[in-house]
Amino acid sequence: MSEVTTRRQIQRAAVAFAVLASGWAAPGRAQANDAVDRCLRAHERGQAAEQKSELGEALRQFEECRASRCPSVVQKDCSRRFASVESDRPSLLVRAQRGGRLLAEATLAIDDGEASALGEDPTRIDPGSHRIVIESADGARVERRLVLSRGERRELDVELPAPGAASSAPEPATPKGASPSPWPYVFGSVAVVGLAGFVGFGLSGKSRQSKLDECKPSCNDPNLYDDMKRSYLFADVSLAIGLAAGVATWLTLPRSDAAPPAATRGPFISFGGQF
Repeated sequence: MSEVTTRRQIQRAAVAFAVLASGWAAPGRAQANDAVDRCLRAHERGQAAEQKSELGEALRQFEECRASRCPSVVQKDCSRRFASVESDRPSLLVRAQRGGRLLAEATLAIDDGEASALGEDPTRIDPGSHRIVIESADGARVERRLVLSRGERRELDVELPAPGAASSAPEPATPKGASPSPWPYVFGSVAVVGLAGFVGFGLSGKSRQSKLDECKPSCNDPNLYDDMKRSYLFADVSLAIGLAAGVATWLTLPRSDAAPPAATRGPFISFGGQF
């Protein structure tokens, strides 16, 4: 049994004990116990949803268990949690415009949900990644993805294309902060290992050559010459691998000298500050 499950069971038992100890369920015991159980289940489901960042679902559950029909000890905890989750839930305010002028009639759809008219009030959604679609009354359409964190208050200005233009803007280019290609690191590591092998095997061969020079012309170890040749051979192979990997590293490095694309005027999204 996981630690989280155990902690929830302990919390549930503690709340249930507090409810029974307060004598809240004394009259009409069967009906009261059923009501208590519903409140406890909502209390538990709300905590589970909050841990998974499903803040909208958490609010619905805490709204249920903070109702007056629930025991006071449950009401208080659910009310506290409801206020905390409501404060943490991100909000998104979208403004559609064309040529710098706001469009009076435009709709917003989030994560394949039903489209609703844009207004002056922000939309409350769960934290995480979302797909949004903004569409004007004349059919111009922009689609984007964004990531909201807990407690974030985001303002979004969306420039819609003129009627007849492309209905959906292309996905933006990979930002500068995106993860680079792993190949330069792979080839670079191989180059380092190859050069290190060249140095190591070369020193080993040099050491055996020195021993041969010292014992000339009466060396008693017949394997010393073979070991020297083998070490020098491995050194040459390591050097070749290291040089090849070094060239591959240079070829796979990202280039910053590419010609920038021609400036185009199309759908864009700019982000504002807090509100």
